[in-house]
Amino acid sequence: MGIRLLRSKKFISDQYIYNKEKSMMKFYTNIVLTLIFFLISPLSTYAQGPNLSMYYDPGTELPWAECYVYLEGGTKMKIPFLPVVDQSYCGPFGTNRYTNDIDVDGQLVYINNGIINNDENCYLGRRLDYTYGELDVRDKVVIFCYDFPGAEDKRQNIKDILLESISNASKGGALGAILFSYSSEYPSLRLHSANKPELLSFPVITITKESAVAIFGTSESNVNKIITDWEKKGGSDSFELISKIHIHIDGEFSKVNSPNFSIIARKGMVSGETLKNMSEINERSLKLIKKTFEPVKDNRWNLLNLTYFADFDSKIYYTRHWGFGLANDAGVFSVLKGGESDYRLAAHENTHIFTYLNWGKSSSFFTEGLGKYVEVLTGNNDQNHEETLEFILNEDMFPLSKMIDYQIGRPGKETLVGYPASGSLIGFIADQYGLAKVKSLYMLERSRVPAKDNANEIWKKVIEKDIVELEKDWHTWLIQNFRK
Repeated sequence: MGIRLLRSKKFISDQYIYNKEKSMMKFYTNIVLTLIFFLISPLSTYAQGPNLSMYYDPGTELPWAECYVYLEGGTKMKIPFLPVVDQSYCGPFGTNRYTNDIDVDGQLVYINNGIINNDENCYLGRRLDYTYGELDVRDKVVIFCYDFPGAEDKRQNIKDILLESISNASKGGALGAILFSYSSEYPSLRLHSANKPELLSFPVITITKESAVAIFGTSESNVNKIITDWEKKGGSDSFELISKIHIHIDGEFSKVNSPNFSIIARKGMVSGETLKNMSEINERSLKLIKKTFEPVKDNRWNLLNLTYFADFDSKIYYTRHWGFGLANDAGVFSVLKGGESDYRLAAHENTHIFTYLNWGKSSSFFTEGLGKYVEVLTGNNDQNHEETLEFILNEDMFPLSKMIDYQIGRPGKETLVGYPASGSLIGFIADQYGLAKVKSLYMLERSRVPAKDNANEIWKKVIEKDIVELEKDWHTWLIQNFRK
């Protein structure tokens, strides 16, 4: 009994040590996998680029932009700022689709919230000579707040009204507009100029409320009254300032054209030789994509606009997108990585464009899965399968029934697992059922509302198996073919 008990205790002790070691191994494996993911995944959004607070720090120096308020006596004050991004082409308002620099220099005019309608006219206010009346903003720079308290009651669609306010300033002859937020510590705006082409060349930037107060301090001694009016009235009287402002942003990008791509990058940061090399890499990636999709006879392609940035900080500044790559209606926007990494990224992002043109839109899982499926064909064809198998063996895998509704790209473990897993599943279905089945699922998933429609019924129409059966076959296939 004593020996049996001793053995039992020893077994329990050994089992405890084994489980603890297994747990620690799993912990360290997860860390390693996470680090690998950070390094190799082209679209990971984890810590890829600075927080907006960096751009609003007065000590931050930007080699591509500057802004300062100045007085005729020679006094200058640096103003940290961000451009308002025009989502119609994913670039700063005022650069006219990256074709011209922004150079603004003019007197400042504060116009409260910028609204003109039957109830209020923010262009009425105090002139420099202390007379009251219509403020002339021609060849001047307007500054206003876009979200004073109570603004949500006045504006059914705040972005549409904001665009109208910006458009009114442009039509009034202003050189540009400076917006600040009453509530947001680090304002960041993205607006569409689609219906207002006059705004393509009209510079618009955002600054912090603290910077706005500092600017008013260059012209007004009683700034406290302005702040009190903001708090009590949700706004304050408009007035002209004696101070002036200078704004510069590098907006004219260099361009290289190839048969299927128009590639641009900021002058001085990416050489012409590098742009030429990137055009060759993208042409090579398109050949790979078209070859991959030959079985379904899809080959539609339009000339694609590509914009490259030297690093994350400039990409975020110009596009307000975190991550290596972004593919949307305006084109592809990527960070230069160097070597084969650029080829992988080009294959991934251009696959998004290719499938969108030929198959339309679909779920995040299928969209990113196809991107990852083609991406690994540039090098290690088995990478998605090997990484996914590691998650399975380490019991870190999510159920497929849940994973198909994930928004891959958002920070979190869902993205960490979702990228390779989605690519692996696409590869498995293509291998076992053919690419035509992948296309059918992609197009059916596009119309399914997550968590409302039964995915099992949709998938059964294509592969005659429910998701649980397919998942089991997939995992078994991975273990049989990729377990080392």
